[in-house]
Amino acid sequence: MIKTEYLYKRLFADYSEDLFERSVLLQVERFKRWGLPIKGAVCLDVGCGGGRTLVALKKLNAREVHGIDIYR
Repeated sequence: MIKTEYLYKRLFADYSEDLFERSVLLQVERFKRWGLPIKGAVCLDVGCGGGRTLVALKKLNAREVHGIDIYR
């Protein structure tokens, strides 16, 4: 097992739905604070992991969101 996989399997083993939603809302607030022009945008998240950034982008009215990650 590679080191990254070892770390993240343990880190997110007990990642509840509530914790996921709170992390999405944190991303939403960060994007708002940064003033990124997301509404109507087509967005790509490379290394998206569990997808919290993708969900946040849709909550901010991105037209399309796409994510890619490597799973081993």
